[in-house]
Amino acid sequence: MDNQYIGMIQAAGFNFIPRQFYSAQGGHVSISNDQALFSLLGTTFGGDGRVSFQLPDLHGTAPVGWGGSPSTSFFPRIGIQGGSAVQTLTQAHMPQLTHTATFNPIGGGASTPISVTIEATTAVGTSETPSTGAYLAQAKPPSGGKDQPELIYSSNPGDVVKLGGIEVSGGSGGITGGTVTNSATGQSNSFSMYQPSLAVNYLICSDGTCPSRN
Repeated sequence: MDNQYIGMIQAAGFNFIPRQFYSAQGGHVSISNDQALFSLLGTTFGGDGRVSFQLPDLHGTAPVGWGGSPSTSFFPRIGIQGGSAVQTLTQAHMPQLTHTATFNPIGGGASTPISVTIEATTAVGTSETPSTGAYLAQAKPPSGGKDQPELIYSSNPGDVVKLGGIEVSGGSGGITGGTVTNSATGQSNSFSMYQPSLAVNYLICSDGTCPSRN
């Protein structure tokens, strides 16, 4: 690994850190111990810039090219981190939609005929006041004079007759409205955002040729 530029990041298939390299896993390095690398990285990847600086942290992270404007890129400059390993969708992430439902009621719907019969008796009335089970009866003049109410109710059915002129409306039945409530579904579990990946050993060169800006 001779003739490496200081600050170059490389991927290796072995699991150790060779001489002249640091592991690119976000470690902190003393500025006094590595002024050459600090002069190139500064605090791009973190650190206080007085005592130490931080190395790039690539463990579990994929590198991506920087550039673009803040409105078109999540990475407008080097050192920006973004993305997440897992994600959970909420209602805010879903497109607007309206659920449709079909309501199929049980029963009702058909017209129901209604029949009403009012009976009266041919017997002479015995009371001016209605009571449970009493019939309309032949009116009997009051015994107390014409200013008193007539007796038009009788508890004696006698000969029963059916009265006419009775009109009943309604009976259409059925269900004319209602609401349907849709139940919530799903479990809101998070899911992986990882692309197909392969773990390797990322290294950053700390001892080599200092790259020229010219």
